[in-house]
Formats: sequence, C-alpha cells, structure tokens
Amino acid sequence: MRLTAALVVLASVTAGCVEYGEDFELLGEHEHDDTGAAIEEIRATAIRIPSDATAADRQRWAATSAAAERLRVAAASAGHRIELTGPNSGIRGFAQQAALFAQNCPSARCVNGVRQGTCRVVTACPSRNAPHIRGSAVDLNLSSGAYRWMVNNARRFGFCRTVPSETWHWEHNRSDACIF
Repeated sequence: MRLTAALVVLASVTAGCVEYGEDFELLGEHEHDDTGAAIEEIRATAIRIPSDATAADRQRWAATSAAAERLRVAAASAGHRIELTGPNSGIRGFAQQAALFAQNCPSARCVNGVRQGTCRVVTACPSRNAPHIRGSAVDLNLSSGAYRWMVNNARRFGFCRTVPSETWHWEHNRSDACIF
C-alpha cells in the first residue's frame, strides 16, 4: 500500500520542507510505503538539500524541483517512470561531493577543478560551481523508453543533457550546454 504526502514548495524555498536527518531537508511531494519510508522517485522529490546550501542554491533548487515535478507528471502521462538514481542524486553540499570523490576516486586528485586519474564510479571534482552543488542537476534512472522520451521532451521543461558520457545527468536551465 502506498500513501502520498504532498508538500508545497513554490512560494518559499523553506515552505513545505520537512527535516531529513540533521543535514538535509526533503523538498516537494513524495510517497511513503506502508512502513513510512520515503520512496525515491522524482516527485519533485525525495531530493535532499544540504544544510550548508546557500540561499541562491536553495532558490535554484526550488525552481529545478518544480520543473522536475512537471516533467515527471508529463512523462508518467506518456507511460514513462522517471526516478532519481539514489538519495544523493540531486543537490549536494561541497563536503558531500568531496566525500563522494574521495570514496569513488581514491587514487585521483583534482587540479583546478579537473579530475586527474580514474574513478570507480564517474564522480566530478568538488567545486562551488558544480551543478549538483548549485542545485541545477539531477541524476536519473531511465529505461530506454524513458530516455528517448527525455531526449524528445526534456527541453520543454528546461532540462537537457550536458555531459556526453553521462546519460543519467540532466541539468535545468542550461540550454547553452545541451548536447542533443
């Protein structure tokens, strides 16, 4: 059985937020299963906002979140489910990105924001200008049909792919960097 909890996050970045542990807030509408656990689905969504996010990053994320919800609804009406790849698939704090980099790239290092060396999992160097840290990127788990739908429709909602090697990485309000 699924229960739905709706939260409003358009008028104010802080309105409609619920605490998610000590370091994060959960924005948007999200579903809970019968145990009360949040189901990771884009629904504007089980997206965690680090407590160290700047006010500008929070505003950017509110816009990204609202656009992601409109995109999710449209995709669902076309028969496609769009999900986040995991709980850290939205906005990340600088420290969180640095920890992911250290975990995934133990022998690599960053020089002027550019990764030198290899990673077990593709992971960007931590940077205050990185799209996940700034609140404008999501990583999505897409079936081949959902991916084709995104390629054909994502721009209508302000999203585009910006990293050629990452079919899961989509950014909001970056039409200048679209690769398709």
